[in-house]
Amino acid sequence: FCNFRTNVKIHYFITSSIILGICYHICSYFEIIRLDKEDDAESATVARIIFSILNNGCLFIALLLASKGWCVYKERLSFKEIFLSIIYVVIYMIFNCLYTFADLGRIDIIISLISLIAIGLFIRELIISINASKIHFVAHMYVISNAGINPETTPIYTKYKMYTKLKWSVIVCCVLIITRVCITIFVNPFFWINQFVLDAILVGMNTTLCIIFRLRKSGCDNQYQMIVDSD
Repeated sequence: FCNFRTNVKIHYFITSSIILGICYHICSYFEIIRLDKEDDAESATVARIIFSILNNGCLFIALLLASKGWCVYKERLSFKEIFLSIIYVVIYMIFNCLYTFADLGRIDIIISLISLIAIGLFIRELIISINASKIHFVAHMYVISNAGINPETTPIYTKYKMYTKLKWSVIVCCVLIITRVCITIFVNPFFWINQFVLDAILVGMNTTLCIIFRLRKSGCDNQYQMIVDSD
């Protein structure tokens, strides 16, 4: 809103994720208020589940597209990159919803395994994409250094630092999620503790994306200028 003249498409995904997250928490609040008085809150529950799926899907896709450098140093992504960014998230969301909301008996184990494999492939693709982007920046900084310019004074170095922060944020987030899953398996925590930790991780990831990819008034154009590859 402060730098609306700079049109960066990845920000539409991040902003949508924030709005959907706010809607999810509002629905969750009204659901709990309703359940405190009655045994059923069907409309609020359905709305909460829908916004939760949309919020998580939008957040994960935005995270993967950003890690591939879309709108940061790439104007377009290949069909394969876009397909992988969406298919892993869609598979995980579908099978996670089936495991969470459907009672399929013994098939639950197979569904949970597919869900874990999908999220594992998603994390793998995420780390590979971030490392590839960092290598891209290092290569450009090397060329700049050979030209007699200090790379740390260029926008390329700012992009490199952005992706270093993103990588460590993803690692911390993954460790927290795995820790939560392991604790849930061996210990049965109170509902509010389990839900609070999950919501805190998602809000933290959203906040991290906003901070790392925020538009800076001092150099909006430089921060998101495309790197043109040439011979």
